[in-house]
Formats: sequence, structure tokens, C-alpha cells
Amino acid sequence: FDMQQAGAPPQDEAYLLGACPAWPDYVLFHAVNLLREIAGPTILAQFPEVEAHRVRMSQRPNIARYLESGRQQTLLTEIPKEEEKIEVIVHKLREAGVISAPAL
Repeated sequence: FDMQQAGAPPQDEAYLLGACPAWPDYVLFHAVNLLREIAGPTILAQFPEVEAHRVRMSQRPNIARYLESGRQQTLLTEIPKEEEKIEVIVHKLREAGVISAPAL
């Protein structure tokens, strides 16, 4: 059975639940973008499939416009002092040699 002849997208172009993006794709995209902002873009170097998904989602027309607008949410939860808590996490990741991102 040839998946390409059946109309399925190539595996590297598939979304989490199939040929079209669904809400989990948008949740993952948002979480990965926040992770990259906190830890730097090299954090995904060991996860090429996740990076490919992020790139694919960022190329969707409405998401591309959103990213170009500069209106991205930079906090995860809006809880008080979240930025300070993120800085502590980044510091610990940096100390452990997991990331080399600059401080927020």
C-alpha cells in the first residue's frame, strides 16, 4: 500500500493527528516557542521532529502573521512572579550545562 498514492502527506509533513492541524498542534507550537524563548533555539537540536513541526506550524498563514505582529505571549500562566520563577529555572539549566541561553 503506497501512502503517497492514497493522498497522505509525506510523514515529515504530517501533523500530530493526521494531515490537518488540530488543537494539539497549536498547543505544542505555543509551548515549543516559549521553550525556545526561555532556553534558546538550540534546545531543539536533539529533537528534529519537534523543530520540523514548529517550522511547519510557523509557516501557516495566520501563525506567520501572528509571529510577524510581535504580539506573542511571553508568559506561560500569568501567575504572579512568573518571570522570576522562569529565571530560576533558566539559571539551573545553565548551571547544569543543558542550555547556554542569556538571562531573560
